[in-house]
Amino acid sequence: MIETVEHRSATARRHRGRDNAPLPRPLATEATVEVRALCLGSRHFDLGTGDPREPFPLDADLPVGTEVSGTIVATGSSDPDFQVGAEVFGTVAPGSTGRLARISRPELKAPTVSWELAASLPAAGSLAFLALRHLAMTPGETLLVHGAAETIGAVATQLCVARGVTVIGTAAEGSLLFVTDLGAIAARSGDGLVARVRDLAPNGIDAALDTTGRGNLPDSIELIGSADRVLTLADPSAVRYGAHLLTVEDHEPSPEALPELGHLASTGALSVPVWASFAATDAVQALAELRCGNRDTRIVLVT
Repeated sequence: MIETVEHRSATARRHRGRDNAPLPRPLATEATVEVRALCLGSRHFDLGTGDPREPFPLDADLPVGTEVSGTIVATGSSDPDFQVGAEVFGTVAPGSTGRLARISRPELKAPTVSWELAASLPAAGSLAFLALRHLAMTPGETLLVHGAAETIGAVATQLCVARGVTVIGTAAEGSLLFVTDLGAIAARSGDGLVARVRDLAPNGIDAALDTTGRGNLPDSIELIGSADRVLTLADPSAVRYGAHLLTVEDHEPSPEALPELGHLASTGALSVPVWASFAATDAVQALAELRCGNRDTRIVLVT
């Protein structure tokens, strides 16, 4: 028998589970939220039918790990900060939908952070956080980030800047200004990169993070002189070069990362590049845009 939540908000009573089932009581580390925004990525390609006449299935199960932000309508926590009405963000547990979602280890959303930004923080932010921890970056060091204009690369760049790490960020010609705006020293990717980086960092670089998987490992190793602090998130040839590989599938969003991500976002020091934001009423178009993008494409749906 499912134990029900004794103290719920009016919203929770209106939006009971499928088939009008009572809401399960959240665990001590969980909260049930009324979803205000959710971040869609490659794991959501199969949601919906693709038929523009069919509505987006907000009542369908969301894949575990989907990033959402919302207002708590039921909580298992005794922490006074995480009670009904609190605004939070995090990743969903099983049994969540685009209307009501269970968040494991939610983090408080500051009033200065939009629902859209909060929903886009956990996955990309946690992976960037773990990558920097793996590389053991410390203030005063220099990190080469391949793909600094892309989602995870941009977040890693901003985390480094906030921690006092100098970043040389590679990007295509048209994205160099964006990388500079993140606080990095921009370097055009492509042929001749090694020489350009040496000009920009005459004292050398200490580590390299490849977020693109586009053959950047040899250049990184040449610049550092060793593969010990070369990490890729997307290049399976890492083993051949003696570098390290950390993939999206290898990690779960880190609870340790969320407080730092939320704080930086609240001060304006962190943003997450997304392809576009859509209202829930335009969700069919959002899914069509998502399927036309690449693996790095992320779209925020505001419910």
